Amino acid sequence: MDYSHCCQWICGALMVLCLASCVAGSTRSWDAIGFHENIPHSPHEREIIVAVVDSGIWPELPSFSAKGLGPPPRKWKGICQTGNSRSFRCNNKIIGARVYIPHEAVPGQDMSPRDTEGHGTHIAAIVAGAPVKNVSINGVGLGTARGAVPRARLAVYKVCWGHENCPYRTLGVEDAVNDGADIIVMTGGGSGTRKFGGDVNSYHSFHAMKAGLFLAFSAGDTDSLFTKPFTVSNTHPWVMTVGNSAGSGTDYATYVTSGDGKRFEGNYFNVHDTGKEKYPLVLGEQVTHTTDASLINVCNPQLINPESVKGKIILCKNLSSDSRLWNFDKLGCAGVLVNGAGGFFEYFGENLKLFRGSTPVAILREQDFNHMTQYYNNSIKTRHVATASIEKTVDAADTLPRPAFSSQRGPNLIDMSILKPDISAPGANMIAVVPGTIPGYTALSGTSMATPFAAGAAAYVKSFHPHWSPSAIKSALMTTATPMSDPYENQAELAYGTGQINPAKAADPGLVYDASEEDYVKYLCKYGGFDNKLVLTVTHDPNWNCTKMQIEEGWTLNYPSFSIPAVPDRPFSSVFRRTLTNVGNPPTSNYKAVVNAPKGLTVQVEPTVLAFTEEGQSLSYTLTVHGLVKKNSSVLKILTNAIK
Repeated sequence: MDYSHCCQWICGALMVLCLASCVAGSTRSWDAIGFHENIPHSPHEREIIVAVVDSGIWPELPSFSAKGLGPPPRKWKGICQTGNSRSFRCNNKIIGARVYIPHEAVPGQDMSPRDTEGHGTHIAAIVAGAPVKNVSINGVGLGTARGAVPRARLAVYKVCWGHENCPYRTLGVEDAVNDGADIIVMTGGGSGTRKFGGDVNSYHSFHAMKAGLFLAFSAGDTDSLFTKPFTVSNTHPWVMTVGNSAGSGTDYATYVTSGDGKRFEGNYFNVHDTGKEKYPLVLGEQVTHTTDASLINVCNPQLINPESVKGKIILCKNLSSDSRLWNFDKLGCAGVLVNGAGGFFEYFGENLKLFRGSTPVAILREQDFNHMTQYYNNSIKTRHVATASIEKTVDAADTLPRPAFSSQRGPNLIDMSILKPDISAPGANMIAVVPGTIPGYTALSGTSMATPFAAGAAAYVKSFHPHWSPSAIKSALMTTATPMSDPYENQAELAYGTGQINPAKAADPGLVYDASEEDYVKYLCKYGGFDNKLVLTVTHDPNWNCTKMQIEEGWTLNYPSFSIPAVPDRPFSSVFRRTLTNVGNPPTSNYKAVVNAPKGLTVQVEPTVLAFTEEGQSLSYTLTVHGLVKKNSSVLKILTNAIK
């Protein structure tokens, strides 16, 4: 066990200390995290059923081929609804489908499980898509599109009818339980401000966990450039809450060369091969026609005269908040260069947009954009024509995995003693199949892509350990995660949990933190002040009685991470009791605690060695953390500024 991970957070007078206990989808991301095509797969993978609760699926696509798969597992009890579609068919890959018709159906709308949005299809391919070779977007991101468990089965629950219009998620989760699914992947559907029992997900997710299903739910996305604390969604401790990470096989570059010979690495997803032909530059403020002085420096295609930019590359210092880059297509310009100041460059690098118009676009770092502007101004003074070229996007070298800007952050507002998100998975610029009669691929970003990535990893672990509980699988994934860094916002574990998911290691974690239904009920009892009302609301089981439960003094949920609410400049001391179960091979093994305590904290583990003599044996230890973090420390100053 390595207790070197540490994060600190302050909001007003409150600080949260977080410790992590450490013992396609995309054509490139699986390889980037060491999960290669030739990695061993379990024969039991064919028995795994993954429920995708989203916008449906397009079954004819090659990612959902049933080639080589036999009949559905015997445990499957579901059905294949076809709705009003004459062409929708299930097969031995998509073994079941359900559709939940909205009360106010739109005339002519497809009332079948067929996906007309693209979201559900993209997710299903990431988690369990069959391998499809030589996939790219106009040559970009070339590789094999595949899911984590290509031999697993899919069950589809169409609960969404447009972006975030998903009123039937809970029905989908409940049906997935009754149908015999093993894994549920669901994006959205939660809020960081809803208490346990205060949202409809509490009971349905608890019921699914009780039935032995592993739940991968998203941490949620934000549209703001920099994320805020206390926004993480789906924070139930029996759910694995997944954050989005970037820099794992999904980095791309769009190079820009100025007429004075300088070459800059920009980003955006430019699929147009314009070669290295250079075009004249023009400042956006010089071609924007408006009497409103506040709009002069804002590039808005509606305020630009097409005649003044035809065949030219526009230098845009700022973009209008309501402008869409594809609207520049209507102007006939040769390209658009955007100033990526204030994190704008990094944000779009992690959320590249597929630009299908004819106008090349690139976002430059602020200093590079300033060089282009200075070069343009100098050229005007010397009566020369400033020029530049925008090249087609190419694959770029990956950087260290990092939390994506769009992923919502902790602390966990509902209970700051539970670190959320739990883990991160690649979810930036994920290339996967989208609906249509002709296979097409696109790059999407968000926790909606990271969550099926993590669900696929959970399915992979379960295929080797079919009898493991959901909490054991979750522990295996969390404690084997690859350490991450947070270079932009310094929010550390509050942004990415225990780290980047590593399914290859998770299949053999050595030790797991297990938890039963009773453990979660004990947790609810303590959380709710031993009021049976909360327990009944969440479990719907009147047989649980908090006052009759044996909850020893100092009991804590057997969770794979640690989180401590504390007050700056005030000493604190927290004690955690944890139990580890031996799942390693050989069964006789010793584990020694290695402590690397952050400055100002003392971390003690007792006993320091756990000696296991057989498989399945459980041994306990106590972790004590005490000390203080000063209010004027540099770490807290950084974090305080981050939440302003």
